[in-house]
Amino acid sequence: AGEDFNLADEQGNIVLLQFWNSSDEEVIWTNNRLRSLYATRILMYENYKMYAVNVNEDVNEEHRTQYVNSFAANNSILWDVLLADDDASQAYHVNSVPVFFVIDADGVIRYRVDGYQPFIDQILGWQMDEAREGARQESEQYRNMREQMRRSASAAQAN
Repeated sequence: AGEDFNLADEQGNIVLLQFWNSSDEEVIWTNNRLRSLYATRILMYENYKMYAVNVNEDVNEEHRTQYVNSFAANNSILWDVLLADDDASQAYHVNSVPVFFVIDADGVIRYRVDGYQPFIDQILGWQMDEAREGARQESEQYRNMREQMRRSASAAQAN
């Protein structure tokens, strides 16, 4: 955390941006799932990149880098952590966290997922694969997973 980052430098890569902060109650659950994605996609494919973009952190700016790095280490965030300012949140229209963006090799945002979702690691993995393939249509596998996610959410709300 604390180094300059320019998304244009990632041209040619499939990039996952995870907007988060430590006060997000879902960050622990999310990161547990994202470690699986990290192992099955990021470590496996040279052109897959993943960044945890820390935004809206409620801590003194002077101590933010140390605080965020400590939080990331204590919660096993294995991928690169970036510190973003309010401009980044506004540019990506991030009003709450977590928010995920899958960006294709041409730098185009292909997918956005708001909030924690069951199977988030699988959903994002399929989206990254779709971005890699350059497919304009959702894969059958992704559509099935999305439908399963909707049914799970409906069942949870019914209870």
